[in-house]
Amino acid sequence: MSKRINLDNLKTFLTQLKTNITDPIANDVSTLSVKVRNAESNIITANSNISSVQQALNDKVNKTE
Repeated sequence: MSKRINLDNLKTFLTQLKTNITDPIANDVSTLSVKVRNAESNIITANSNISSVQQALNDKVNKTE
């Protein structure tokens, strides 16, 4: 027994298909964006810490010269 698809059913199907495809992708992109921002923040913090250590070492070297 075959069932014919009318335009309303096709429209509903395509809307659901679009939602099921785009929503997970949008969520993944949003999650990745947050992770990238966090990674960037961690890199900035690490760079600042390294700079502080370098400055402290430079100060110590200058005091011993």
